[in-house]
Amino acid sequence: MLIMARLWDIGEFPWTAMRTYQFPGGMETVWLSARLFGWGFPAGIFATSIGLLLGLGFVLIRWSNRVLGSSAFGFAGLLALMLVEGSQPFTGVAQRDSQATWLIMIAFLAPPAFPGRLSGLFVSALSFALALAIRPHAMIFVPLILCGLFLQHVLEGKFEWLTVRNLPLQLFRNRELRFWLLIFIIATPVFLSPILGPTRTPAFLEALRFPLSQPGDYSRGAFTFWRKTLKQTLTTERHVLFLIFSLAMIFVPNPPKWKRMGLLLLFIGGCGWLYRAVHPVNHGYLELPSKFWECLGAAIFPAWILTKFRALPSFALISLLALVGSFMIPPTPLFVSVLEWPSALRDLTGIKPMGMSPVGARYAYPAPPLRYHYDWAECEAVETWLRENTTKSTRVLNLLTYQPFPSFLATADRLPIGRLESFVMLIWFTKYDFDTEIVESLRSAPPGSVVIWDNTRINPMHRAQIARTADFIRSTFEERIRIGEMEIWVKP
Repeated sequence: MLIMARLWDIGEFPWTAMRTYQFPGGMETVWLSARLFGWGFPAGIFATSIGLLLGLGFVLIRWSNRVLGSSAFGFAGLLALMLVEGSQPFTGVAQRDSQATWLIMIAFLAPPAFPGRLSGLFVSALSFALALAIRPHAMIFVPLILCGLFLQHVLEGKFEWLTVRNLPLQLFRNRELRFWLLIFIIATPVFLSPILGPTRTPAFLEALRFPLSQPGDYSRGAFTFWRKTLKQTLTTERHVLFLIFSLAMIFVPNPPKWKRMGLLLLFIGGCGWLYRAVHPVNHGYLELPSKFWECLGAAIFPAWILTKFRALPSFALISLLALVGSFMIPPTPLFVSVLEWPSALRDLTGIKPMGMSPVGARYAYPAPPLRYHYDWAECEAVETWLRENTTKSTRVLNLLTYQPFPSFLATADRLPIGRLESFVMLIWFTKYDFDTEIVESLRSAPPGSVVIWDNTRINPMHRAQIARTADFIRSTFEERIRIGEMEIWVKP
């Protein structure tokens, strides 16, 4: 995303300048972080992401105070959100699916959090428009957004057949909905503007068509893994507890407000599953939306329990609340450390580099045998070499063939040779002739261009994919330095 944003910043169209099929919203958030914190400073991306998460927390606390009667429940929900994000390794932090989910949650929560105020509607519409520009899957949550706009009526209003039959007409007569739609209709083209135009739109659609036209996972179509994702959902403790508590709110004798809240939570769970099932590839990060939405349970379930079961003995009440508290404890390890923040701060400010990899990267640096390669200190040494021996105009080809595919171009603020940011594309599209494309890019690259690769230890699974490229580099480029498994070659 950072490379896309950099290309866009210098006036190039990312979808033709590099191989990408992402929607522009993620690029725009990264571009904003780079403008705020500087290019070649990825920490700014994470700071922007945390800022968005805290913004969601603020709205959730306001919503909790208005709807649940206490801000304390909102703080519990925010804690759950932060722990889910903190349980992600470095590859899962600041994911576009997470950011899109947070924006959709803001869009759902903001109107009832600021009732009767246009600011809540404005934030809601703007957030949903940006979420749609990041992930078009956001359309799945449109019914939920409508529930958020009319939450008080959804929870406490009387539903009769005549009311339901006339609902569409009543909705569009509603002043608040018309204002929301106006902001959404204005904001959506603005956020999608990088791909709108007589030449841009066809080029974007062609880029989008690339993964669908290649044999492999992406060409399978939607709902390929729906059975598998449904089974995972129904056999994961966190999801099952969320389902049980939601059903309990519906079937235990309750005022209509809590029953409808339970139905709303069930609908949220269904939308989270659908978000994952509709994708042709069962990526692990597609489960993040469900995990974040379920954090609402950490706010709503305690409020319901303390209202409904206040007369229970203290031990039983505490046990129920402790069970709900399990929503705040992700099943995966926490990749954060309060004790190590001073050393991380010194590293970020340039006072003293960290002696080892951050907590979130320790499952990859140092690496488990056979799977992950490259050492943290070696990666930092390569980045330092790039900063000291190249300029921002130097083009770099990152051809490292092992996970975790270090992203030197983004961290050092360098642009790629040709259309590849890293080796990841070759992992997913093994039948496409990237070899010829890379050779042509290297042939036309100017003198001083750099290739970072593992020449003497190319991944045997992918050696055939870059056979001509490897021969061309060895015959045309000169080895400049070797750092661990990584070799840096320069075009004379």
